[in-house]
Amino acid sequence: MKKLTMVASMVLVSLVAKSNAHAFDGWRNGAECQPATAADAADLVYSQYGVQNMSTTTARNVICPIPTVLEGDVTFGFRAYDRNNLFVGGNINNISCNIVSLTLDGAIDTSANLATSGGGPGAGAQEAELTIFEMPAHWMWQFQCSIPKVNTPGHFSHLTFYWLQNAF
Repeated sequence: MKKLTMVASMVLVSLVAKSNAHAFDGWRNGAECQPATAADAADLVYSQYGVQNMSTTTARNVICPIPTVLEGDVTFGFRAYDRNNLFVGGNINNISCNIVSLTLDGAIDTSANLATSGGGPGAGAQEAELTIFEMPAHWMWQFQCSIPKVNTPGHFSHLTFYWLQNAF
């Protein structure tokens, strides 16, 4: 019986290891994102609903972890509540996210942008998604997002989830 259990465990571990080596498919809570700077930290609030910006004066930035090596065709996206409807330079302040690959010295090598559209007080959830084909292999990836300021009391913009789907 012990041999059968040991063999079954080894097969299960082998299957899990092989599946993780070839794909990553996961939703991550926005609460996993960290402030980009110390100034950003002062206005960010974390909960089961993700990360929200409480500032009434400025957008705040977060950096979200990507727990895997990405290469090949990668789809990334996010779900957010964009409650800001102020126009700045002819554009509405939207929640904007970049997926960024970094060189070993921390310089940006590759970047792609996604953003919400419109929004305003009481606006529902929005999702943005993008697929990058034949993405080069990198060890260092970041998901960076800018969350607009509060422009209507009680209506906070927040990043609830972000996701990655990678099959190579």
